[in-house]
Formats: sequence, structure tokens, C-alpha cells
Amino acid sequence: MKCDVKSQVQIDGQASRDPGDDGTRTGYGNGLMVICAGLMIAVGSLLGIPGCSIFQSDDDASEDSEAPDEDETYAVRCEGGDADACLDWGLQVSESDPQEAERAYTQGCELGSGGACNNLGVLLKDSDSEEAERSYERGCELGSGRACFHQGLMAMERGDDDQAIAHYRRACELENADGCNNLAVSQEESNSEEADRLFAKSCELGSDVACANLRLRFRIRGEEEEAIPMLRKGCEVESAGACVNLGYILQGSDSQAAERAFETGCDLGDREACYSLGAKARIRGDLDAATDLFRKACNKDHSSACSLLAYLLEAKDSEEAEREASRNCDLGDGEACFNLGATALHSDDEDAAIELFRKGCEEDHAASCNDLGVILEDSDSAEADGLYARSCELGMGMACNNLAQRTLDRGDEGEAMTLFQKGCDAGYDQACHGVGHLDGSL
Repeated sequence: MKCDVKSQVQIDGQASRDPGDDGTRTGYGNGLMVICAGLMIAVGSLLGIPGCSIFQSDDDASEDSEAPDEDETYAVRCEGGDADACLDWGLQVSESDPQEAERAYTQGCELGSGGACNNLGVLLKDSDSEEAERSYERGCELGSGRACFHQGLMAMERGDDDQAIAHYRRACELENADGCNNLAVSQEESNSEEADRLFAKSCELGSDVACANLRLRFRIRGEEEEAIPMLRKGCEVESAGACVNLGYILQGSDSQAAERAFETGCDLGDREACYSLGAKARIRGDLDAATDLFRKACNKDHSSACSLLAYLLEAKDSEEAEREASRNCDLGDGEACFNLGATALHSDDEDAAIELFRKGCEEDHAASCNDLGVILEDSDSAEADGLYARSCELGMGMACNNLAQRTLDRGDEGEAMTLFQKGCDAGYDQACHGVGHLDGSL
């Protein structure tokens, strides 16, 4: 198990996750999704990641603890020997007073809260790694799956793969989704069947990364539909990532079932599910629904959803917006041509979309070249490749990734690696996963 990690997942499972592929390529205008090209390994909670809570109560702590009486604070209950109250106290003050949080977690850990030990370890990791590891060790002994998982990360960082695997195994036994995912990654080459089982378990426990990994493995083997029962089971137990990846598989054969899966995922708060539903609503011309769905995804920091939301709101608020865009397109504004093409596409006027994307591409607008490639894949494969290549050369990492996937499907791993690397260098995370998958670092 190599440890050149290229993706990050938070300890509470609220990861920023990029999904697997449905066999199509990504296009801003049509909203189709792209493959997560390399298996991802979960890493620890890091300070400063936007939208993520660093410290989260463990399964045996505050989630199940009773609310304090009106006159009884967490601090008072902690001082009275209530370990769960110490954990709650630390969570309450973690952002406003880290020193007080450290005191609360220390006391909670001494009183037997595995969650407090885990959070103490996270708090100390950068300043005192040895003390952090001791906290994780005690937390793991007390039954905190997250603490065991963090022990595994620390062992991995120092190159002790055997210890890392042992800790991930214990974390997985304690129902920690990230532990199961990382254990599965370690078993891929030696025990493929066990890796599938562990990815499925992690997915059911709520790891979006594992759901994407599970689907990717079956796709690589040409058996993607065999992942459907596992993903459906995960979706039934409200794993948003399972619902999303189930939707990606089903949308080619059963669009209604796919939409139901995306709706469930969106209701569970998954931004990719909301974005996919928004893209579909936009294509069928339901702009009110598309606006609402893009807003949901944008509120969870989905950049493409935010861009499309802004465009829809602008078009809705100004009757002259389309006329102005048309004039700008005629004057050589590639982005204006692209926006008009996206509008034509959601109105089912593919011919107009092709013409407008082509005009945008002629003006060196990378997204126009990419989305024109998406449209032409089935009818003119060679031109699609050329459009992806042009978009890639214009700096669009997504297009490099799309072309890399097509190249990989044709069996040319060397050229695919070059293209994935270009996409990664351009800042497109999925292409980085492709690099990791092909060079064996993931």
C-alpha cells in the first residue's frame, strides 16, 4: 500500500467528494458527470478546510447524550465527572477557545470518552505528534473508531504500512467508514473480493469516497451494473454517496430510477446529486426547478452550480440578456457563445448548441471546445478527440481528463497518463486521481 495520498476526507464523513463516471464526459453546459479515475484514500481532518467541522463527537458521545438542564452547563457536568459532557464542552468551545477545548478533551479522555481522546489527538497533532498518538491510542482502546482511523493515518505517514492496516482494520470493526475504505485500498491487489466487500461496507456506513471507489472498481472490470445491488443497499440506509453513484449507473438504462436516486441523494444533502438534477431540469426547460436545485448545490460550494445559477438568474431578471449575449458572441466573445450554446442545449436545440459551441471554440474558449466534444462523441469520435485536445491545450483540466478516459478505454495507458498529468497540473482533481490510479500510488 503506497501512501502518496491525493484526496482528502473529513473525520466526520462530510467529505468534499467527486463522484464516479457514468460513461459520459463532463460538460459545463450539459451537466454530465465524469469518472473519479483513481481510487481514493481517506485522510485525516485538517485545519482550515472550508465548510467542514474539524471536531465531531464520536458515535458513543454527544450524539446520544441528554441535553443539560437549564442551570447545568457542560463544564459543570464535566467537572463533576461526566465524560460525555467534557466532550460536548470541548466541541462547544473548540473554535472560540482552543486551550479550553484542550482542557475539556483531556479531562474527558481521562474519564473514559473515546471521542474526547480522538478530538484531543486532532487538536495536538501539529504541535505534539507523540502526545496526539497517545491520545488516539487511548481513544481506540476506548472504542472510538475515528481514533483508530487516525492511528492508521499516523502509521501511514511514517511508512509503517502493517501498523496502518491493523489500525484501519480495528477502525472498520468499530464501524468507522473511512477506516473500512482505507483497509479496502490496502487489500486491492492481494484480495480483490475482500476489497469489494470493504468498499461496500464503507459505502453503507456513509463514505462517499468508498461509494465512488466501489463503482470505479466494477467499471474497470466492465461489470459496473453488478455494483447496483450494493449501491442500492447503501442508498436505502441513507448513504448519499451510494445514491449518487447508483444514479450515475442507472441513468443510461433507467432514467426514472436514476432520477429517484439523485433526488434521494439531494434530499440527504449531496451537492453532486442536486447539481445533476438541476442539469436535467435545465435540459428539459424547467428553469425554476433548475434554479432551485443549482442554488442547493451552490450553497454547498459546488462551483459549476454557482456559475449556472448566476447565469440563470441573470437571464431570468433581464429580457435583453440573450440579445446582448448574441451580439457579444457575434463580436467574438467566446464565453457569450458558450452561454448561448448552453441555453440552446437545455432547450433541446442541439444543432444550435453545436453551432454556438463551435463559434466559442473558434474564439479559444476552452469550455466551448470541451462541451462540443461531449455532444459529438457518438457521431464523430475523431472530432470529439480533437476538441478535447484543443480544450486541454487551452488549459481546461476537465477536457484533459475526458480525453484521458477515452484514451484509457482504447488501452493506451501511456498516453492516458500524460493526459491525466496535464489535467492534474491544470488543477482538475479527477485527473490527479487518474494519475494516482495508473502509477499505483492510490
